[in-house]
Amino acid sequence: MPHKVTTWLLVVILGCGNVSEVILAPALSSITEYFHVDQAASQALLSGFFIPMALFPLVYGTLSDRFGRRLPLLFGLAILALGGLLGALSESFEILVLARVLQGLGNASIILIVVTIINDSYERSDAVRVLATISGIMMIVPAFSFAFGGLITDLISWKGIM
Repeated sequence: MPHKVTTWLLVVILGCGNVSEVILAPALSSITEYFHVDQAASQALLSGFFIPMALFPLVYGTLSDRFGRRLPLLFGLAILALGGLLGALSESFEILVLARVLQGLGNASIILIVVTIINDSYERSDAVRVLATISGIMMIVPAFSFAFGGLITDLISWKGIM
């Protein structure tokens, strides 16, 4: 059996993806004002994130089976970060939507590969315990993400949450 990955590292990795899902929501009205788009158009930011998350786990699953867990996970985290940077620097709504698509592509790797790492690294009973611990922590992350997203938007701007 491979060495056990520490729970806190898995929480941080999974937290990156979980935060990126929710933190944008409080900033949608600021983004619509900044780019002079209507609320319906701003929903493209959510769709642009969640559609790749729905479609690309199959791709990442195949890649992680072929190349191991680390490389596809690091690639996904890099794409997630690149999307955030592009979003923070975007000066057009279309580029911001593209940034959210990139974030969704990166985030698609996280959940799938973290669960696979847990199953690879732990015996069944330990894997259940670790997954339950991580799931419990991840249940509160959206509430904090939403609150901090609003706070950061008020203090800095919507660009601060990307």
